[in-house]
Amino acid sequence: QPKFMWSLLHQPGLDRRRLNLSLSAPRSVELLEICSILEPGPKEHARCPLLQRGRGFAIHVAEETFVFEMDKEEERDRYLFGLKHVVARFVSKLIVGDLGVYEEFFSSKGDKVPGARPVPEKINDGRELSYIMTA
Repeated sequence: QPKFMWSLLHQPGLDRRRLNLSLSAPRSVELLEICSILEPGPKEHARCPLLQRGRGFAIHVAEETFVFEMDKEEERDRYLFGLKHVVARFVSKLIVGDLGVYEEFFSSKGDKVPGARPVPEKINDGRELSYIMTA
């Protein structure tokens, strides 16, 4: 089943103000499990006090809520709209019985997806070598 996946960030060198990608397996949620995708409310802001207003969104599933934060409000809006669109498209194709859903969402051609693949980019600031993901 199609999933929304992400990797957690870990922050061992936070005193140097550098975030590093986690080496752990990515987390995921199946698209059909998503109940809502909204801007974080007071409950999410209380749970994540450092979350900047206007930069985050929350994915609500049956028993969990996942909160994400973007660098800019425009970037958050793009992800929020895009993810809502993907979920709505997937569910609507299933409901109407569109057989194209299998080619679009269940293709065995995993390397043939739209858009650019994120590529790790090395950043060397003289003190340490870090990686960031660029599209």
